[in-house]
Amino acid sequence: MSIIESIRNWFQGKTQWQNQPPKLPDSYFVGEEYVKDPTRIDVVINAQFISGGLVHPFDFFLYGNRVLVRQSGAVLTVTIQRKIPQKLWQDVYSSQKGDRYIVAYVWKMLPRVNQEILKQKYASGHVFLKSISTLDIVALLLNYNKKTIQVRWPLAISDFPMPPELKIAGDEIYVRDFIDAMSSYFSSNYDDCIRRLVTATENFFEANKLPGNGFKDTVVKNISGGALAQKSIKSNLLFIYKLRNKIVHNKFRINPARGWICFKAISTVKYLFGSPLNTTNHMAAGYVSRIEMQFNMLRDFAGGFTNLDDIERAQSNPKNEPNEDNVIRTQEQMDKFMFSSLEITPKERGLVLMK
Repeated sequence: MSIIESIRNWFQGKTQWQNQPPKLPDSYFVGEEYVKDPTRIDVVINAQFISGGLVHPFDFFLYGNRVLVRQSGAVLTVTIQRKIPQKLWQDVYSSQKGDRYIVAYVWKMLPRVNQEILKQKYASGHVFLKSISTLDIVALLLNYNKKTIQVRWPLAISDFPMPPELKIAGDEIYVRDFIDAMSSYFSSNYDDCIRRLVTATENFFEANKLPGNGFKDTVVKNISGGALAQKSIKSNLLFIYKLRNKIVHNKFRINPARGWICFKAISTVKYLFGSPLNTTNHMAAGYVSRIEMQFNMLRDFAGGFTNLDDIERAQSNPKNEPNEDNVIRTQEQMDKFMFSSLEITPKERGLVLMK
C-alpha cells in the first residue's frame, strides 16, 4: 500500500490495526524487570570523585557488599563489590538503559563513606576534607567478567524555572538556611542538615515576630495541637530541636542508616513556612513549596528512590490492596493520609537516638 493510499484510508476511517495492539500488564512497579531476574552476577562498581584533601584508605561491609575507599592523587575512588541482576548489566552494557540503578547502588553506600571521611576530617583538622554525593561523581565505571563500561554519569542539571515574582524570596534568611539544609542532606551530612533546619526555623520565628521565649516555648505557644497537621508539625519540631541539641552539646552523631530523619525534617519545616504563621512574606511560602518539590525530584535523580535492593524488599512485603475503606472523602481523611507519614513516630525517634 502506498503512502497516498494509507493517508486516503485514514481520512476515510478505514485504518485498522495490522497487528493487535500490545496488551498492558495487570500491574507494574519500577525496576520490576530487574527485581524478578533470577540470575545475579558479581560486578565491581567504581565511583570516582575529586578530593582536595587526602582520604586515608578504609574498607567496610554493608548490606552484604564490600566497599573499599582509596585515593590516588586528587582522585578518590569508592569501589563496591556486589551482585546485580544479569539483565541490568546487559541493559547498561548494550543500550545504557538502567544507568540510574547503578547510581542508586552508590547512593546507598555514601552515607557510611561520608561518616568515615568526616571522622578523619575532625580527627586531623583537615579543612579540605568534605563529604561527597552522587552528584560529585566525575566517572562511574561498571566491571564484569573483564569488561568495563562507563555509566552515563554525571549529568548536568539546569536550574528549575521559578516565577519572577517568587525569585526575590530566595534572599530571605530562613529560606537560604532551608536550601543549605537540603544541600547538606545530599552530601549525607545529616548532623549539619538538622542544625541548619533549626536555624532556619528560628529565623522564621524572628522574621514573623512570633511570641515566645526560645525555640520550644515559641513552638508550644504558636502551634496548637488540634488538627493532625498541627500535631505532626509541633511534635516533629520539638524532636528536631532535641536532636539538634544532642548533636551540638552531647557529641551525638546521626547514624548514616537513619538519614531519612532529615527527609522528614525538611518536609516538616516546609509545611511550617507555608502555614498561617507566615504573615510577613507569602512569596517565601510559594518559593519554599517549589524548591521542596525540586528537592524530591533531585533525590530521585541522585538515586534516593531507585535502589533495587529497597524495591525488592518492599515488593516482598506488599501492603494491603486498596479497598473501599481507603477512599479519601473528607478533609480530615486527607490530612490523615498526608500527615501520618510525615509524623516522626515514637519508634522512629528511638531508632534515630540509638547509638
